Amino acid sequence: MVVDGYVLIGGRSERMGMDKAAMHYPAGIPMALHIAGVLAAVCGRVALVGRQREPWMGDVELVLDAAPDDDRHPLWGVSAALADAQGDVALVVSCDVPFVTAAALSDLIAASGDAGSVAVGPEGRIHPLIAAYRTAEASRALDLARSGQSATRFAVGCAQVVLEPTVLRNMNRPVDTAR
Repeated sequence: MVVDGYVLIGGRSERMGMDKAAMHYPAGIPMALHIAGVLAAVCGRVALVGRQREPWMGDVELVLDAAPDDDRHPLWGVSAALADAQGDVALVVSCDVPFVTAAALSDLIAASGDAGSVAVGPEGRIHPLIAAYRTAEASRALDLARSGQSATRFAVGCAQVVLEPTVLRNMNRPVDTAR
């Protein structure tokens, strides 16, 4: 199975107060590039998905999302990733989960089946921005982004893969980096 990997970097990072994708945590390189490296261990091709190229991105491929300037809905990035992917499955991971592992991503790929798969915490919370989505769903993701529907709604019907809480830990606020 051909799987392309995408790091979603288009958010506002308002709670963090700085661009989370470019933040050097925990590996001394931008978080988005760290996650791209983890994706490279399980994917044939890896790209960032966002609005514009930044110097910190180096030579990593960038896929532009089609979001209007005032809309940072994550499904814009998901739909761009799914439309860009060359195979049947696109593995998407938000830029703010630096503890995601290649093993966890492999589990998502293995469970992707006909509908794709999505990460779920042990408590049952769906993490729709850590998922292996079917590329055939690109237009549905775009339609949901245009109508402001949630990313969780997009994940309905996907196989749920329970992952450890440490893998799902995200960095949304400065205090999260201190834990």
